Amino acid sequence: MPFKNFFRIKERIFKLLFIATDKLKALSRFIMQLCQAGFAVTGIAFIVVLLLYLGFPRENLLFVHPEKTFRVFFILLFLTKFIAEVLKIIPRKSIFWIVDGILLLWGLFLIVVRIANPSPDHPFLQDFLSPGSYLIISTLLIFSKFYKISELIRSARIPPSLLFALSFLVVIFAGAGLLMLPRSQNLPLSFLDALFTSTSAVCVTGLVVVDTSASFTLMGKTIIISLIQAGGLGIMTFTLFFGFLFAGNYSFRDSMVLKDIFSAERLGGMMKTLLKVIGLTFSIELIGAVFIWFSADNVPDGKLFFSLFHSVSAFCNAGFSTLKNNLLEPGFAENNLLSFTIAALIILGGIGFPVLLFLTTRFQRFIIRILKRISGNRNMPREPHSDLNTRIVLVTTFLMLSGGTIFYYFFEKENSLGGIPAIQKFVVSFFGSVSARTAGFNLADLSGWSYPTIFLMLFLMWVGASPGSTGGGIKTTTFAVAIKTAINFFRGRERLESGHREIGENTIYRVLSVITLSLVVIGIGFFGLMLSNPVKNPVHLLFETVSAYSTVGLSMVNTATLDSTGKIILICMMYIGRIGPLTFLSAIFIRYKKQYYRYPKQDLIIT
Repeated sequence: MPFKNFFRIKERIFKLLFIATDKLKALSRFIMQLCQAGFAVTGIAFIVVLLLYLGFPRENLLFVHPEKTFRVFFILLFLTKFIAEVLKIIPRKSIFWIVDGILLLWGLFLIVVRIANPSPDHPFLQDFLSPGSYLIISTLLIFSKFYKISELIRSARIPPSLLFALSFLVVIFAGAGLLMLPRSQNLPLSFLDALFTSTSAVCVTGLVVVDTSASFTLMGKTIIISLIQAGGLGIMTFTLFFGFLFAGNYSFRDSMVLKDIFSAERLGGMMKTLLKVIGLTFSIELIGAVFIWFSADNVPDGKLFFSLFHSVSAFCNAGFSTLKNNLLEPGFAENNLLSFTIAALIILGGIGFPVLLFLTTRFQRFIIRILKRISGNRNMPREPHSDLNTRIVLVTTFLMLSGGTIFYYFFEKENSLGGIPAIQKFVVSFFGSVSARTAGFNLADLSGWSYPTIFLMLFLMWVGASPGSTGGGIKTTTFAVAIKTAINFFRGRERLESGHREIGENTIYRVLSVITLSLVVIGIGFFGLMLSNPVKNPVHLLFETVSAYSTVGLSMVNTATLDSTGKIILICMMYIGRIGPLTFLSAIFIRYKKQYYRYPKQDLIIT
């Protein structure tokens, strides 16, 4: 009998423990969900208040004590983030624990110092406890939750092409809203002009309807260069990057999205590729900014900002400048070091990330081989296999640049280049050939070009940059494959071969589709501009259309003089040109289902 009582008591204890455990799990789940919801609400409120704080005059009563306001936001974000993460620990690599650990220690230090000494007299603590410090850590806390956006994207099951197109659309309208903030503007700006400027920045075009130097404050110019950086790499690139940085994991679907963004053929190591692309981009832009720093003097907005702005704008092939007349300013147009630095950044940004990564790997292994030979080590790293895409891109780019330089010089040596030194003629010719490949910077007065030069530039703009780059156009590989296909047909060959490889039919169909769609879109845009602006020179309108579609940014009609309809047409052209007509159409229409039958073949009469 005592044993029965003992077992009954034991059974009741275990039952109570199980019930308590279930209730504890339910409570933990509730607290975690509450923290996640609180973090989301607080994060949105913080962004809204931050926009009010940065974008509107400080006379608002809410900001009589900005330090207290942002301290409250920091505490709420800090507690809701780390309480939720303690309740649900996500398996991650050690490096990602270190990132969160730094945020945790930083936040705890802020809280402890504030509690221990509400009015610190030490200058370092005064700076450390300033509103700027709370702004920085609160922003980092929000970025640390970017992987939630990745999870939301995964759950939505949106096709990568549609996701890519929508991401640009969201950033464009967000950028227009930021440019409408009073503290972003020196002069009143209509929403259409703000939308046009945002579209031009996100689509890395460079067409402007207002003077960037005069119309925008330093904050406005910072927003523009941020939009250029986001547009050059793609907002999904940054979203997935921050998601991987703070969460340490990614899905097969993320790799599919990155494959579409970088025009890659293989899925292997896409997240590693993403990290390399981000690092390579910032490294090149930083080096370019250093060269611009040493080459430019008497610049607006400070030398550091000028250098960073033009380095990012050049690498992203955007063509935006804080100078009133772009680079065609006294003291800048004749600065050959600045011109060649900008040209080098344009070329590096335009040859595409796949090619940049291949060349970087090749250079790294070359340096390793040299160091091992010096040290007497015979265990040499293998050279990376020659890549057909890289070879086609480099050869086509070289031919386009050299041919464009020669023809530009030949057409303009007695025209717009007349009366300047021979070396400067070469610099302007080379820079014009480089810039026409989707960059938009200019060292010459476009109104002085002859018609042969205009049509040469139309061709260069139409071809544009290379796949997987920050530039636009039909791309160098598309043009190269089209020429090779035509030559192959003239020689009576059935297969298209290049570099001991056979180019598949799907690639040829894609080339035909890209060329056809580009001509159709340009034709529709050109016709629309002629209808809305009948007094303009049709050749100049065609130039404007191709410049917008290929995201170049060169203008011969003064874009600001176009009517509202013309500006809307160019906005659409820039957007379609940046994401690509194939991506645009595949994002709109339902994907084609595979057919398991075939009709009999019949050849048509083609002469």
